[in-house]
Amino acid sequence: VTGVQTCALPISAVAEVFDDLDEHALLEQALERRLRRGPLTDAASARRVHRYLLAQGFDPSQVMTAIRGRAKHIRLSNDD
Repeated sequence: VTGVQTCALPISAVAEVFDDLDEHALLEQALERRLRRGPLTDAASARRVHRYLLAQGFDPSQVMTAIRGRAKHIRLSNDD
C-alpha cells in the first residue's frame, strides 16, 4: 500500500509542472530554433521540419498550423 502512495507523489508533481507549460510557446520556440538552419523554402523543407517537431512530441495539428503560418508561400500537400 505504501508503494502506491509514494508513486502518486511523483506523478502529481510531474503533472503540476507540465500544467504550467505553454505548449504553443514551446512549439514556436522549437520551430524558431529549427529555422535558424534555414527558412522553409519548399514542401520538402516543410516536411523535414514537420517530422522534427513531431519527434519532439508536439501535437500534429498544432505543428501543421505553425508550419502553415511560416510557409504561406509554399503549397503543402494537405492544402486545398
